[in-house]
Amino acid sequence: GSGKSVLLKLICGFEPPTEGRVEIAGQDWSRLNQPETDALRHLFGMVFQDDALFDTCTVEENVAFPLEGRGGVMLSRAEITQKARDALRMVKLEQYARHRTVELSGGTRRRVGLARALAVSPRIILYDEPTTGLDPATARDVTTLIRQLNQRHPQITTVTITHDYLCAAAIADRIFYLNRSTQSLQKITAEMLALKRQYGDGEAYLKAARNWIETRFETASPACAVESRQSAFRPASAILRTALAVPQTVGQLT
Repeated sequence: GSGKSVLLKLICGFEPPTEGRVEIAGQDWSRLNQPETDALRHLFGMVFQDDALFDTCTVEENVAFPLEGRGGVMLSRAEITQKARDALRMVKLEQYARHRTVELSGGTRRRVGLARALAVSPRIILYDEPTTGLDPATARDVTTLIRQLNQRHPQITTVTITHDYLCAAAIADRIFYLNRSTQSLQKITAEMLALKRQYGDGEAYLKAARNWIETRFETASPACAVESRQSAFRPASAILRTALAVPQTVGQLT
C-alpha cells in the first residue's frame, strides 16, 4: 500500500508520474516517441513477484519467450535456444529445461523468472519482492543467487523492492526506505549495514531492523526500496516528484 510496485512501474515507464520526470540513461520517459520508448524498455529485465510464468510451457520456453522478435531483431531458433540455455546455466537450472513450470517449487520458479530476465541481456534488472512467499531457507538461497549474479555481472544495475531486510542488506549497495506517511524515499544504507554488523544475519537482525524502522518512521508496515548499482553503468537518474500523487515529495535515485 505504500507504492513500492508503482515505483517500479515509474522506473520502467509503464506509468507516468503525476508531476516531474523519470529519466533513464539521461532520457525522460515523457519526451520519448513510441520507437524510442520501446528501445529504452529493452534495457530492462523484470523479475515479477508472482513469477508470471506460463505453466503450459517448459522452463526453456518460458525463458526464451521474451527473445521472440525483441526490439525488431529476429533471432534464429538456434540463437534463441542458446540464449535461453545460457541464462538457465547462470541460475543453475539447465537440468530443468524440459520441465513444465507447474512441476516446480516456489524457489525454482523464482529462479526461472530470473533466468528469463537475464536472457535478454539487460542493462537494468527490476526485482519485485524476490523473496516473498518463499520459506526462509529458499529465500536465503534466492538472495545469495542475486548477490552472486551482481558480482559476476557488474555491468547490470539492479533495483529491488522488498520487505526482506536480510535480502536488502545482502544485495544492495544503497538502501532506501519508502516512507508510507510522507511517500518519500529516504536513504538508510549506513543504518541497516550497522545493524547487520551488530546482530549478524539472523532473526535478531530482522527484529532490530524492523524495530529501528518502525521507531524512526512511525509506521507499522515497513517497506524498502533497494538499489544495487555497479560503477560500469549509471542508468538511473530518476527524479520522482509526487510519483505517488502526494504534493511536495521529491525522491532521487542517482
